[in-house]
Amino acid sequence: MSDATPAPGQPQLPPRLIVPPEAAGMRLDTWLSRRPGSPSRNRVQQLVKDGFVLVDGDVAKRSHELTGGETVDIEWPPAEDAWPFPEDIPIDVVYEDEDVIIVNKAAGMIVHPSAGHPDHTLVNALVFRYPDLPGINGVRRPGIVHRLDRDTTGLLVVAKNDLAMTSLARQLAARTVKRTYICIAMGDPKWDELTVDAAIGADPVNRLRRAIDGPFAKAARSHFTVLRRSGQFTMIQCNLETGRTHQIRIHLKHVGHPIVCDEAYDGGVPRCVERLTNTQHELKRAFQHFARPWLHARTLSFHHPGRNEQVSFTVPPPEDSQAVARLIFGEVVDELMRGEGN
Repeated sequence: MSDATPAPGQPQLPPRLIVPPEAAGMRLDTWLSRRPGSPSRNRVQQLVKDGFVLVDGDVAKRSHELTGGETVDIEWPPAEDAWPFPEDIPIDVVYEDEDVIIVNKAAGMIVHPSAGHPDHTLVNALVFRYPDLPGINGVRRPGIVHRLDRDTTGLLVVAKNDLAMTSLARQLAARTVKRTYICIAMGDPKWDELTVDAAIGADPVNRLRRAIDGPFAKAARSHFTVLRRSGQFTMIQCNLETGRTHQIRIHLKHVGHPIVCDEAYDGGVPRCVERLTNTQHELKRAFQHFARPWLHARTLSFHHPGRNEQVSFTVPPPEDSQAVARLIFGEVVDELMRGEGN
């Protein structure tokens, strides 16, 4: 358990710091521990280890070497809420063994606790079901190897022990974990296949969004393949080389085909409804009821850390997503949603 939270009334580091040029070459934890208001170096190291310190928007390591000019953001975990609170929330576990858990995440579920969302997350549900998970990969993200956006449905892998966590983290860093998504985008692309190579960073206007070439931008590459066209909308398969926040959503917006019902990235319900004819009443009602980005993590493949073999899992989208797809394309897309016929 982290003891990084300062005692009530004690000074603490400010939430944002800019690294001065003279700090170039110093370790992050050393520099932070020397700042005014800093707790002990041990507490600083635990804070960094638990993932509460970001350097230019990315979770940092204690040994990170500073270059000067970076932005360091710090989120202090609440003292009374250091461990995720176990909650009896239903989750769809499609596979598990002694090393990994494969979860089919529901729409609307946040993956792990964060500022403003301390509970009702996938992690809270996992801790209830698997009490031994806390302690893996930090206080607020036990077992979590990668994430999905709140409204994105589909597969993610959870590590049940340190060996699995280390193996899966290395595979993600080496880009050997294969993640295949499907989405429905607006419009009729002029291409059948497209690779988008565009860096993604913070949105300077809205901190909840990301932007192409925004501040602290990191390289991002997505591969898109058209699966089905209706003229008004297109079902697209998406394969990621990188895993930036909102990557698919931003890249498709960037090429002029935002995801259906994606309010944050120009694909909101009103824009979708504008494309409909006067006779498409059922689809209009479906859009208005759906009201979330039509994006699903369909297939997940990786090298199993315990079995020493490649494994792959596939799940279809939830029923409400399938219903919208059938109204647009007909039942011909059923096999595509299941991962067949493409």
